[in-house]
Amino acid sequence: MQSNDSSIQLLSPDPDRDALFALSWFQRPEGHATLLSMGNANSEIEPSTLEGEMAIMREFISLEQEGSHDYYRSKDDRSCLD
Repeated sequence: MQSNDSSIQLLSPDPDRDALFALSWFQRPEGHATLLSMGNANSEIEPSTLEGEMAIMREFISLEQEGSHDYYRSKDDRSCLD
């Protein structure tokens, strides 16, 4: 991936590399606050697991490759992708 700033290297997401970071973020108060600020209700936010974060990242990558931008984080919202 390219950046206009040569001192910054943008990496494509890699679930094997990045899922642990995602998990640690969403388990912190800041991650929870981010989900709330994105419009998720408290009742829609489920506890994260490493396997769950890996699956979410793989789904996101797959949707991006298909050109779909209909990605939702909550379990209820994901049902509309079936």
